[in-house]
Amino acid sequence: MPIAAVPAWSFRHHWMAHAATHAMMRPDKPALRYLGQTTTWAQLSQRSLRLAAALAARGVTEATASRCSP
Repeated sequence: MPIAAVPAWSFRHHWMAHAATHAMMRPDKPALRYLGQTTTWAQLSQRSLRLAAALAARGVTEATASRCSP
């Protein structure tokens, strides 16, 4: 099924599960490389959790965020 045909919530949940699995199984492996800097899966997971907590503290919910995305 093309990504465009997958409901947005389904794609987000799939990506979150995929990232969490990699963070647990390959914490020290590269997740991102950009401009000569590398971010590991563990670092990406930690940053994602901090961002989610900061957004939640400001009252952003999944429903709020989904209205802001295409």
